[in-house]
Amino acid sequence: MTSRTDPPTLFIVGAPRSGTTLLYRCLALHPDAGWISNYHSRLPRFWPVAALNRATRHTPDWRYAAWFGPAGDAAYRYGSPRARWERAYPQPVEGEAVFAACGIPAVWRGEPVTARQRRLAPLLARTLRAGGGEVLVSKRIGHNRRIPLLDSLLPGSRFVEVVRDGRDVVDSLLAVDWWPQAELWWWGLGATPADWVAAGRAPEEAAAEHWLAETSALREGMRGIPKDRVLRIRYEDLVASPGPTLAVVAGFAGLDPGAGTWQEALAAIDFRSRKHTPSGDEPTPGRRAALALLAPRLREEGYPL
Repeated sequence: MTSRTDPPTLFIVGAPRSGTTLLYRCLALHPDAGWISNYHSRLPRFWPVAALNRATRHTPDWRYAAWFGPAGDAAYRYGSPRARWERAYPQPVEGEAVFAACGIPAVWRGEPVTARQRRLAPLLARTLRAGGGEVLVSKRIGHNRRIPLLDSLLPGSRFVEVVRDGRDVVDSLLAVDWWPQAELWWWGLGATPADWVAAGRAPEEAAAEHWLAETSALREGMRGIPKDRVLRIRYEDLVASPGPTLAVVAGFAGLDPGAGTWQEALAAIDFRSRKHTPSGDEPTPGRRAALALLAPRLREEGYPL
């Protein structure tokens, strides 16, 4: 039985465009997984709305279409229109509003934990129970810079980091429509890639620096977490061997990897590989500069150059 104040929790972390959303939605398909929904994000203090999550287990075809798109290959859908029913269907989201409602900051620098922040654990426990889950799964890129605080508020929580080839992250960031206005927190308060380009610098460099900053923040945040509560997986393994990789993550989280309904749901997903393949074209100056920035970290992570 889930504790009233300390729900079993798995935090999914990783640099943006590393496959965290894909992993999140795959785990949210599990019948024993709880998650923050689009409805709870709009009503962050009203945890009973999580009961709507239960309906998704009984409408698998709708869930498949709303969460992964018509072809089953788009866990993260951007730049494309969505039907009204898709927007209304319960689905797992990052849910920053839920954390903000409990006073969880975007970045934690070791300040004393407040009584308001201590409301997070009981709120998530109620959310988990209302949705009929046994393990709460939370994915939020913003978690990267507040891992020690989350660990303090939810002792015993587990963390899975998704690592992806930085070259592919750069390409992916440059392709999404929200990137020009994303915050380059490591460069300056409110600074954006659009500002970076306006300053005469290559957009590829901004994306490369962002990957490095996010992965460095993760390294720092994970430093104090016991190794048995941290799992690192590669995006490339997730799309190449989804079954075995997801089984490892599920077992680590405390979810039954062999749950029949989960296996059936996963079988409908198209895990298309987007592994880095070197181009035969001469790289642009911006691309060369980005590769120079990425090379040391890529070597550390075991990616061939």
